[in-house]
Amino acid sequence: MFVFEFLYHWVDLLWIPVFFFGVHKKHCWYSVGFAIGSIILVHTLSEIMVSIGYPTGIIGYMSSNVHSRLLITSSIIYSIFLLLAHFSSKTFGIVFMAAGLTFFFLILVIGTIVMVL
Repeated sequence: MFVFEFLYHWVDLLWIPVFFFGVHKKHCWYSVGFAIGSIILVHTLSEIMVSIGYPTGIIGYMSSNVHSRLLITSSIIYSIFLLLAHFSSKTFGIVFMAAGLTFFFLILVIGTIVMVL
């Protein structure tokens, strides 16, 4: 039982090699940094909700766990980021990093909305 619970909470670490090998070579470290920062954000948000006593959300509209909803939301946004990163091979590094920050804040805003539900 402990193994499945551990895998459930850390399954999003599988995105790190996908981000490393899924983008162009000059952007791989920017995308890995984005992935690590977003994973830390998702875990922090879900731990905050559990620690304040709302493991299924503040409003209670959905009965699923907050961590599950955040994993689904961040995975969808990761997929969109990887799709856009595939077509941006000629982008400068600083522009790619700015896109990563944009998607990071997108995960923060949409994740917060989904988390409250």
